[in-house]
Amino acid sequence: MDDRTRIISLKVEGALDRCSGLLREVKRLKTRYYPSAGAHVLLEFVEKATAYIQTSLPQEASRDDLRVLQTDELEIRMQRHCGRVPFLHDILGLLQGSDVDNTPAEIIPPLRRLIQSVLPGSEVLIASTNQLNYSITEIAQSIRKVFKGFPLEQLASTLPSHFFVITIPQAESDQVLMHGMLSHEAGHGLYAKHKLSDQLLPGIKIDQEKIDFVVRELKQQTQFGEIELRNHVTSAVNLTVTNWARELSSDAFGVHIFGPALLYATIYYMSSFTFLNKASKSHPPARLRIRLMLLALERSFKIEEFDNTTREFLESWSRIAKEPISHQEFDLALASFTNDFLGQVVALTQDLVSHRYSQAQYKSDIQKLGEALVNILPAVEQINPVTGALEPTSFVSILNAGWYVQLARLDAFEKNRFRQHEVPSKDKVRRELHAIIRKSFELSEILRQWQENSHAA
Repeated sequence: MDDRTRIISLKVEGALDRCSGLLREVKRLKTRYYPSAGAHVLLEFVEKATAYIQTSLPQEASRDDLRVLQTDELEIRMQRHCGRVPFLHDILGLLQGSDVDNTPAEIIPPLRRLIQSVLPGSEVLIASTNQLNYSITEIAQSIRKVFKGFPLEQLASTLPSHFFVITIPQAESDQVLMHGMLSHEAGHGLYAKHKLSDQLLPGIKIDQEKIDFVVRELKQQTQFGEIELRNHVTSAVNLTVTNWARELSSDAFGVHIFGPALLYATIYYMSSFTFLNKASKSHPPARLRIRLMLLALERSFKIEEFDNTTREFLESWSRIAKEPISHQEFDLALASFTNDFLGQVVALTQDLVSHRYSQAQYKSDIQKLGEALVNILPAVEQINPVTGALEPTSFVSILNAGWYVQLARLDAFEKNRFRQHEVPSKDKVRRELHAIIRKSFELSEILRQWQENSHAA
């Protein structure tokens, strides 16, 4: 066997071994239960793509007309098939942590329903990770890009228009009230869909005098020229401002969709482990984000109409959010995010959300659903304030009712849930509340599916 044949033969043999391994893994994973419908979409895609490569690669390698190619040319040709095998492994890796043992199965169907209502044609995969972080990644476009110009391009085009992989912290997967953070992740999808960067970024004004000052300071510390330093500083500020505008817009979208539930989850989540003024190139300070969320909330809610305990909570955080933010590394970016600009973000995002969570709905939710939860009853049905019809509770309504109980009625919940001689920790009381909330998600979704199937029949 000559060297050319040996190289190509080993490349094909190795790729086929990887394909066999992929197909075995797909078969194994198909025996598991995944609450996210998106898991089955990915499994089917990987299985079909791998089977195609497994069949077509040996045929491609044995073509007579390719014998005229040089060894490196032939290797490049084979790489068109072989090089996509690791990518299919990566896709399969997205399923890690998405099975029923690692994700809160009760919340996934209603959350998927909600996301598809604001992003029609989308699919969702929810997975847990060991990181204390919520994230979202759109993968459909990346998959289509990888297979563009390849025979599998048609298969890639059958994927949903948007496919979001959302991750949640595994250690807190049962802390359902914290999953209000997911509305921010849905906001990322809306930000991209409506191309808000084209509308917002041109309106951001960067203080040129401050850039001049920073450039002069840097020039004294380095040997780089003024033009080079100015380009570097301007590029860094533009990148930060672009990222921050996306994050703040996603926060605004989240409040319009989820109401105060996102604000509460963000405050509890961020205040527990980060400084309020801490910022990075990718994320603005928590204080600025809370300031923006309060502005968004006040667009649809009157703070004075909340119950006393919740109103005091919101008013205190309003004062905290208005305190000055000092962060020397990001002062240039911070100066661009004035209250006027934040107001523009709120107004622009509000106009793009067709079904906003309203104060009227909130009042109904805390009166009916909140009282049910306080009395250890799953919140399964609610009256639509517009139509007056009795219908299954929504994902957003249950979340907001749950937060109301945790903030304002936890003592009453504890009294009803535990016997007089019991002295449970606050953590145990909250976990019991979360268990009732999860049961509410589960039962309301069962009722909704039963009604839909009944109507279809």
